[in-house]
Amino acid sequence: MATRSKAKAATNKTTTTEQNPDVAIIEMIKDLAELWDSTLPLDVAAMKLRCAGKFSEADESRARHDQLVYEACELEQRIARTDAHTPEGHAAKCKMVAGASFDPEDLIEIVWLLGYEAARLGLDGAMPQLLQPAYDAAA
Repeated sequence: MATRSKAKAATNKTTTTEQNPDVAIIEMIKDLAELWDSTLPLDVAAMKLRCAGKFSEADESRARHDQLVYEACELEQRIARTDAHTPEGHAAKCKMVAGASFDPEDLIEIVWLLGYEAARLGLDGAMPQLLQPAYDAAA
């Protein structure tokens, strides 16, 4: 029975990949959202523990938070450098990149890769706005 389930799961995965070759990118983006969502409660918990004088527990919570942030940043890099095979996958990557905070040197490379990918996919039009407008202190 277990063998049949494994075979069916493998068949479903192959069928899904054939229907959408960017399923891996979409799954990584979902995983990324879950990672970022899991960091805030840990950060808040660390602050509350520290305010309560529970410094060792706060440090443990903060360490777990920092580890998840590191994993999220690594996943952002992996997503940005994974080839998209459809316009939808490319658009999902562009949206993820627009919401991420890359170093300027990395962002230059990623924008180039996105432009190259858009040309490979035959996409016309302007590049999406990936740089956030500078903070206006006067506003």
